[in-house]
Amino acid sequence: MAQEDASLRSLVGKAYARGVSPAKLVKLLPQWLKKHNQNPSDSSSLIAHTLLQRLTGDNPPSLIFSYLTFSLQSGLITARNIIFELLFILNSEGPLSIYILTSISSLVLANPTGLGPSEPLPSHLTHPPAPTPEIGTSASASSPPPTSSTTLGLLLSLIRLCADPSAPPPAPLIGLVSHLLSLLHPYPVPPLDVGLAAGQLMATAPDVIAIPLKNCLAGLMAEMTFAQDMGPLLPHVSGFERVPSGVAGTEEQMAVDPKSTLAKDSSINIPLMEVIRYLLAYVEHSDRFSENHSYLESTAKPSPNFIHTIHVARHFLPDSRQFLMHLLQCAIRSMAVEASPLSKVRKHVILTERLPLLLRWWKDQSDLKWNCPNDLPTILDETFNSDASSLQDLNSWIQVTYQELLANAAAEDEGGGFIQPAGWSLAAIQDVVTRRLVELGLLDEGQASSKPPESDSSSYESLLMRYSTCPSSHLPVLRHLICFGKGTSRSLALELVNCIQACPGAPPPDNLFSRLSEDSTVLAALTAFIQPPDLLHLLDQHLLNAPDDPAARAEDPQGCLAKFGEGFSLTENVVALFNLPHPALLQDARTALDWADLSSEERGLVSGWVKALFGSDGIDDQVLVATSPVNFCRLACCLIQQAIRAVILGQIELETLHNGLSYFSQNLLSWCLGGIVAWLCEEIARQGKLSAIHFVVLGSLVLSDSFPESLLRANAPAILAVIEGNPYLAEVIQSSGFDASAVRDKVIKSLLPGTPMMSSQAERRPQDDLQIIRHLELADSTWPLRVLSSMNQTITTEGPNISAKMIMDELLFPPPSISQSSDPLITFSTLLLTLPLSHDDYRPLIASLIGDVLPQILSTPLSETQVGVFTKVLKRCLVVVFDIDDRTGRWTEELVNELMERRSKEMARVKLEKLKMKRGWKRPEWQMMRMDVEMVCRQLVDEEVVGVLPILRKLS
Repeated sequence: MAQEDASLRSLVGKAYARGVSPAKLVKLLPQWLKKHNQNPSDSSSLIAHTLLQRLTGDNPPSLIFSYLTFSLQSGLITARNIIFELLFILNSEGPLSIYILTSISSLVLANPTGLGPSEPLPSHLTHPPAPTPEIGTSASASSPPPTSSTTLGLLLSLIRLCADPSAPPPAPLIGLVSHLLSLLHPYPVPPLDVGLAAGQLMATAPDVIAIPLKNCLAGLMAEMTFAQDMGPLLPHVSGFERVPSGVAGTEEQMAVDPKSTLAKDSSINIPLMEVIRYLLAYVEHSDRFSENHSYLESTAKPSPNFIHTIHVARHFLPDSRQFLMHLLQCAIRSMAVEASPLSKVRKHVILTERLPLLLRWWKDQSDLKWNCPNDLPTILDETFNSDASSLQDLNSWIQVTYQELLANAAAEDEGGGFIQPAGWSLAAIQDVVTRRLVELGLLDEGQASSKPPESDSSSYESLLMRYSTCPSSHLPVLRHLICFGKGTSRSLALELVNCIQACPGAPPPDNLFSRLSEDSTVLAALTAFIQPPDLLHLLDQHLLNAPDDPAARAEDPQGCLAKFGEGFSLTENVVALFNLPHPALLQDARTALDWADLSSEERGLVSGWVKALFGSDGIDDQVLVATSPVNFCRLACCLIQQAIRAVILGQIELETLHNGLSYFSQNLLSWCLGGIVAWLCEEIARQGKLSAIHFVVLGSLVLSDSFPESLLRANAPAILAVIEGNPYLAEVIQSSGFDASAVRDKVIKSLLPGTPMMSSQAERRPQDDLQIIRHLELADSTWPLRVLSSMNQTITTEGPNISAKMIMDELLFPPPSISQSSDPLITFSTLLLTLPLSHDDYRPLIASLIGDVLPQILSTPLSETQVGVFTKVLKRCLVVVFDIDDRTGRWTEELVNELMERRSKEMARVKLEKLKMKRGWKRPEWQMMRMDVEMVCRQLVDEEVVGVLPILRKLS
């Protein structure tokens, strides 16, 4: 490593001495990396460190900074690499000039790769080991191991520069430090000395730094405050162990009257706006597994996951008017602060289409205990006035962006500019919302903020046909109109649904599916009318599983295969964009059957295709006519598998392999590359060092100029995991000639804005994300998505039982800084336990808590306080989930049976032990266990709960 590092420093030094241009050096660096067998995940950091080292000192050469700039812009390094290495250098090798720091800040802010809002900084960074002296010397024997430092501690040097009132720093440096602090979460807490040093700087730092810095210190400040106020601390236990009764002061610190606690409004610890923010984020998160078949009916209904927000919210706020106003405000503000265009489209759809539909449903529910407010016009006026600034900014952004896209279309189109589709137009968000409410009968025509349309929308121009036939230069402006116009997204979605349902009898317009497969923003806009799982079901039923038509295949064999491929690519993109489960054919397309498992017909097809692709004859119509598109899709990976085996056995040359793979760069076959690449990544991970030829194939396919970007984006996590997640594959990558840097750069460029890169995703425990809920006043606007993503990941990987137990762990055994009498997580756990969080198990976690976790909780004695917390959570969850899940009665019956059986067994044991005690036995500990069960039963028999679930009376 030392010699390689020195070689890189030497390379950069010689390039600078000879005046090599930055563009040429950027080409030399990948060659050096390949020559020295560098792990791709380490190479970026090494390049950044080497270039930054040469910028230290009083007069750093400007050419070196140009090298750094070109390396970042070309994708050799990321802004995240630059920041990490800069922090190491500032804290170990000395300061950089303010001029260089300002230049670096401007460079990073202009190209913030790896520093997006969804890419938090880790709480600790590991210092790279110092350059190792020659092996065998005394210096090498004493070489220190890598050390770890807190990220906030490393940032202190930059914060000091920004907090110096005598020498105000340049704006780019302040902006960079503020951005970095916003990516650093308050948990895990930093060391006390680091926190004290940062706290002293907070007083003189500008507000843009002081505010995020205060957020970073929130966890530490909370623990310090608690430590000063409380006596002996309750240890944080990870399991369900009983709190030792001998710990002095524990019961006094935690004791609370369960009845008085339940009588209080338990939502008081959580700001209402944060609850609504979470519910709106939950709607987006759960769209991928919430079906809604009402698009097939004459009267549309909101999706079930959106209806849940009404049922749940009434338990947090009795005033429905206040809830509705906050719901509208939160929807507006969440769209206003969203930077990603794709997320902005989703928020716009919720605000202008789905929320009005929810209000229509709410208004129609006469049997609800919580009725929709009657003064909707007044609520709208108050909301629009209170958020006038946010609405003005949003409307301005929509109009300005539209004008810019119009100008670009006119400049690129020699035949004339873009002509707006007849009948369709952009409008202010207020007008779009009120017009939709008028259409749904919730407002009168006179209460709308815009004039009624001059004609019925059925006479407007077809957006589907315009989208399919317009020049490619017009697509950006048409896309913007579809996403943000008045009723445009719903109209296009309705047309598309009708078009898919008519397949295969009535073929779709040319270019429609191919354009949609590359257009994530328009696909996101379709949720105005149809839920993602329902759209996938339509695509699977009408496109992937359409009846085979041998006559059409014989008439136009190439066209038939290409048309099927367009629908297949669209399905792939829908699955990837909305994170949906793969339908059967997509799963088959990611599997290579062994030769022995193939039927005789399939073996004949595979042999024919292998000869066509890797022989001298090429693909003829006879092969195409003999193979249905579905069969080719299922056998594509098998073709590649047989070709790889032929290379290994020496039956074909590598050049022949590359020539055959080139067929997949054509539209005829490129649509199946998503499944092939997914299979290759799995095979590489499975075969390890035996996967050199697989790397050859992967590189040849991915680096092809015609690889569909949507399919590359869909497979980005798997490709990056192969390149960066398996260090032991570095030798195979080197020996195979696989250009890891080029592949990585191409994959990253295909990602949508805001997508976290695999190398930048810090490992987080779900327990850390739950701490955010305990400090919502300090959390940023993205906290609900982090909590939802973390819980979904835990349920998927660990299972619902472990997830439910983890939540109860946090409630029954909180950190020392949290008092159980006022823990916000107790209230918020209702949302975590009653709303389904994962597609893998569409049951709320309360079902697992009652079914499998309850015996674990009651298997060991609990303190009175812990029993009070447990029953409080259980009662509230049962009442809430009763409104949203028909299975609640069955789950409650399981709960009652479990408690009654456990109580009966323990009472029998009590009688037996009493007889033994008469003979001199000491009072056993299990009597406390019986008291736990009795307390749970007694507290569950509560009028609030029994009124909803009468079966609980059995516990009396």
